[in-house]
Amino acid sequence: MTPPRKEARGAGLGPRLTQLEALIREHRETSSEEDDLTVSDALADHPIFRPCDQMLPYSIAAQATRIHLAPGEVLSTANGGPAYAVERGTVEVRVADGPPVLFGPGQVFNVVGFLGIAHEAEPFKPTGVDPTQVPLIKGHGGPYEILQPAQVPRSLFAEKRGRQQLNVGPAPGQVCEEDKACFFALCPNAVLKMNPTPLSHHKMDGWLHVRAQGAKELPEEERNVDDAEQHPGGGARLVVLSMELVEKVGLCLGRDDPRAKTLRSALSVFKEHAQCLADRWRALITRCCTALPGVPPEVVWALAEQAEQRDVESGEVFIQEGEEDEDLVLIEEGMAVVEKCVASTGRPSSVVIGKLRATAIIGDISLAGSSLPRPASVRATAFTEILRIPAAAVLFVAGRYPGALAGIAHRLKEVGNNLQMRLPMRSEVIESLDVFAGTEESFKKEVAAHGKRYVCSVGEIVADGTRPPTGCLK
Repeated sequence: MTPPRKEARGAGLGPRLTQLEALIREHRETSSEEDDLTVSDALADHPIFRPCDQMLPYSIAAQATRIHLAPGEVLSTANGGPAYAVERGTVEVRVADGPPVLFGPGQVFNVVGFLGIAHEAEPFKPTGVDPTQVPLIKGHGGPYEILQPAQVPRSLFAEKRGRQQLNVGPAPGQVCEEDKACFFALCPNAVLKMNPTPLSHHKMDGWLHVRAQGAKELPEEERNVDDAEQHPGGGARLVVLSMELVEKVGLCLGRDDPRAKTLRSALSVFKEHAQCLADRWRALITRCCTALPGVPPEVVWALAEQAEQRDVESGEVFIQEGEEDEDLVLIEEGMAVVEKCVASTGRPSSVVIGKLRATAIIGDISLAGSSLPRPASVRATAFTEILRIPAAAVLFVAGRYPGALAGIAHRLKEVGNNLQMRLPMRSEVIESLDVFAGTEESFKKEVAAHGKRYVCSVGEIVADGTRPPTGCLK
């Protein structure tokens, strides 16, 4: 699910727009024209239909049936079943025990089931066994390798928090602790793969549950008759999108006019692009179990919609040290080395501190939005295929499905604790606020002494007027 693009309605359709509007009115006499055009625009802008000629999604929207989802009624989704687009009203979506999020007109559900690929995720469903405890195949070093490794730190931030470390000193000729910390900061999942601990990973048993139901009825004082997207009576009207309908509209059997040829061509583009998106989804489902523990297939699809695949030639640097690049990068095929710039005889030079192979993940979902620079560079040593997930996409999806972060809640707190040490002292924060300007120094010190810091995740309620947040760091 992606943020809607602000474009003129029907842009690029040219003279076909009038024909499509007429088609909509012909097939949907019981619905308002505005509703039909809203859902048609949403489908035309949806990632799975975006490369197609827009006549295809407009025609599908015109011929699709509508259903009403009553307030509190749960939307039933199934593999091989239809997708649903909200035409009017709102649907309340909740992942696990996360906060509910309201999805309004234009949002689409169950794309994975619509494509009939949900069953492919079953072999990778969490089973309650920590995936980091699964032994590596004999003779295969796994996706991460530190050259001449010394004792691996038990946690990425252990030394910074002052935890006792045993036998951490590097032996002669071995990589220093700074190099290892640098390597892990670039690829945090290497910590879990190479040296798992009981607290390093939250064990998930099955996918986090996704529940979508009709939104509740609005109280009288919250109703706005001028808001076209609001549905005061609660619930929502949904457009049912089946693959059979897409095939029927796209094939135009028994017809050979220009419009039929356009639709057949658009159907071919749709199938090709849907396959491309499905391949990205498969890569994330099958290779990101540690980075995305328990995240439901439908939420992973929302990430796949915004992921970017590209090929990297041997010798090309695709992660640059010092850049504030927060994207997640998955190495699908190929091999790369991690290089750190160090001073040698007064001149800077790059030193190889590790290797990355297929399935290695560069970056940390917990650091998205923190503006931390890359601690090292990554250079391909062979032709390499990568899948890049923009940090903006991670933050957007986390905001739409905040409950999906339950599997990495421990990790978010660990990162928050580390970042807290980079924050100014509480007394410095008090000094910077205008409200305390001119007050006695002793008063400001007293306020700072009783102040508390909190770590809040995406979607968490910061304050509701009744109780403080629960993530106090003191």
